[in-house]
Amino acid sequence: MAMLKMTRNSLQTPTVTSNSRRFTGSAGFSFIDVMLALVDLPPLNGSRSSVRHQEHLRFSHAYGFSLIEVMLSLVILAIGVLALTQLQLTVTQGNGSSNTMAMAVSLAEQKIESLKTTSYSTIQSESLTTVTASGGTYTRQVIVTNNQPMLNVKTVRVIVSGADGQRTFTVPLSTVIAQ
Repeated sequence: MAMLKMTRNSLQTPTVTSNSRRFTGSAGFSFIDVMLALVDLPPLNGSRSSVRHQEHLRFSHAYGFSLIEVMLSLVILAIGVLALTQLQLTVTQGNGSSNTMAMAVSLAEQKIESLKTTSYSTIQSESLTTVTASGGTYTRQVIVTNNQPMLNVKTVRVIVSGADGQRTFTVPLSTVIAQ
């Protein structure tokens, strides 16, 4: 059987070529060979079938994404966004806890600095005191030990406690004040 190829020349008329020298029939090709070649022939430019043929080539599966692929991509994207949302919440809570802890350290430092500027004889222990700062409530206690670690010095320990909503924490700071 001869292999035929049908093409269109510049005048839009079909031409038939063969890759073999064996011809059958009076025209040189068998009827079946011509019909098979006509099936593979693209339609004329500008005809309705030509437009459909071009749309088929443009919108075939090889050139786009299927609905399943798009939906699967959206599911993966949604899982990623939810993970990022959870990460954002964790970071926000961590920042709040860090700010609360930093305020407690600041309150303890302020109390130690104020005790360092007072006279040696007036430095004394203080019972639990409630302190409100930056929207948070803290408790502060001052413990003074005389003649520790040596004579004529006072060891001052300031303990600030607070809560950040999730947990309770305590910040102890100590210093030695000489006479």
